[in-house]
Amino acid sequence: MLMNPYAWIVAGSLFFLIIAIVVWFSPIIIEGSYRRHENKDEAFIKISGLYGLAHYKLSIPEMRVKGLKLFVKKMSTVQQPISTNKNRSDEAISPNDISNYLDTAKRIMHATKDLTQWMKRAIRRLELKDWRWHTSVGTGDAMWTAMITGGFWTVKTTLVGFLSQHMRFKALPTMKVEPVYSHPSFSTQWSCIAEIRFGNAIVAGLALIVRMLKEKGGVKAWQSILFKA
Repeated sequence: MLMNPYAWIVAGSLFFLIIAIVVWFSPIIIEGSYRRHENKDEAFIKISGLYGLAHYKLSIPEMRVKGLKLFVKKMSTVQQPISTNKNRSDEAISPNDISNYLDTAKRIMHATKDLTQWMKRAIRRLELKDWRWHTSVGTGDAMWTAMITGGFWTVKTTLVGFLSQHMRFKALPTMKVEPVYSHPSFSTQWSCIAEIRFGNAIVAGLALIVRMLKEKGGVKAWQSILFKA
């Protein structure tokens, strides 16, 4: 017996409605980490959504400071017929580059109406599910080591207190500062996992577009910034 055409329409509509609800409430997971050990820095950020079907990862294998420049070791992939080789190349980030980045940030602020308010509202929708920050520090002098250890504790607790006012913590942060009295030393390892609902991210994105359109010349300014980047 054939199903009534209207029944097919209703069934199809319900199916797509269920899919839309599942996608709307699906989480976007943001993972980040930073590690400094033996004068080398490593960092990465990973964003995944739609239950792992969509993901993006940016990894910086190594960073080092020399003079007034920050050298970032980037990973470049070269496709070949049989295999894939990965070549590493150093890219220097100078103070002028940092100044240009800050100038771009200022232009974005001016091209978007009440961007600061938008950022605060967007951050409130984030849920911080994991926060770990372990540090060991030593100067070779017991008194100075103790003072610096206390300073690190102050910085960490102040930062966590600030974040707790602007986003929701789903788990207690794990922090540790270990003094090293025997010799000069510094190493730190930080990682976090944040989550936002796909629907909330869509709403935040639409709100950003609306604020951009409200600012005179905002669209052209954003186009100029993105194309130059």
